Amino acid sequence: KESKDVPIQVQLCNMKLLEKDQLEAIDGMDALLQAIAQYRKKEVTAADEQECVENLFLVLSSVLSVRDNQFKFLASEGFELMMRCLKEQQYAAGCAINAIKYAVMRNKACCERFVDVGGLKYVFPLLTGRGVKKHLKRKGTGEKRNVEETAISVIAQLCSQLHSSKMNDYSMRLLNKFIENEKEKLERCVELFVMYYEQLEKTDDQL
Repeated sequence: KESKDVPIQVQLCNMKLLEKDQLEAIDGMDALLQAIAQYRKKEVTAADEQECVENLFLVLSSVLSVRDNQFKFLASEGFELMMRCLKEQQYAAGCAINAIKYAVMRNKACCERFVDVGGLKYVFPLLTGRGVKKHLKRKGTGEKRNVEETAISVIAQLCSQLHSSKMNDYSMRLLNKFIENEKEKLERCVELFVMYYEQLEKTDDQL
């Protein structure tokens, strides 16, 4: 089994983009998720192995920009794997949140699956500086900001796709995350809005 898996992993690590027809031809989504799964609990310290993990997630993010592949990801239990990566808080956790951003983009069914598998309890703590701690504690402020901005993007997609004029279970669960713990997530969103607005004003003044 190892001799069969290694060539697949090497191939995926060296691919910059996996086209839709290639994905279907080699059952690429399952192969890609299997390659990522072995790093779920692994503490990756070697630079070449870190690059391999990052490349695997770059391929995943690229293919998830195609709507059909979002549904393949959903059917292959990709969201469940991403949740396990976030839970373990190893190196793959920092990459998983970015893949989730592409998986839920303009896709209501994927947003609903994300909520169903418990994704809210992982993405909202990223706004308040919690989550994927083991990975981020070795990173600089820039990397932490990237994860924060990615979490904002995921939450924005959830708000857009799960919004309904008639309240349902998904929209209620989403709204409840904003107001729990004395509305700390809502207050953090306001802080982030003010911070980014001030940065935008400074940039406009410099132009």
